[in-house]
Amino acid sequence: MTRFQYRLQPLLDLKLERRDALERALAALRRELAAEEAALVDLQKAREALKARFVEALRARLSGELGAPGRNIDLQTQYLRGLTADLETAVGAVAAQRFRVAECQNRVNEALQQLTQAVHEVEVLNKHRERLEKGFLRIEERKEALEQDEMGSIMFNHRSRHEGSQ
Repeated sequence: MTRFQYRLQPLLDLKLERRDALERALAALRRELAAEEAALVDLQKAREALKARFVEALRARLSGELGAPGRNIDLQTQYLRGLTADLETAVGAVAAQRFRVAECQNRVNEALQQLTQAVHEVEVLNKHRERLEKGFLRIEERKEALEQDEMGSIMFNHRSRHEGSQ
């Protein structure tokens, strides 16, 4: 019996390799997204800690807990200005990290879309291969059935001739 050979097998192999590569790329992008999101959470925590320190320092300054000497007020003012600058930097860092997270999410979505398309292409070729293979097997079964019929006819005719000659 002849073995089925799919003519588009090299193309199917390429599509399978592309799908596998896209799966690996998507996994890497998801890991990158998780790292970016973790960095965002860390930056947000740092920003909140700075905000709490600023509020506490401002409260201490306004309540007069530190005393009234002029040098102490100047130091406290400089400290508050430094905290304000740090807080603005932290807010900017959080905004920049949110942007990086959004970009990374877009890359993940794009990779997922490409993977979905690649999976669909592989499915189409696999279905095509299955249909061709089923057709091939039906034809092979018909050929085998015809050969069996011919063998049966030859054997019957051979017996009939042998019995008729005796």
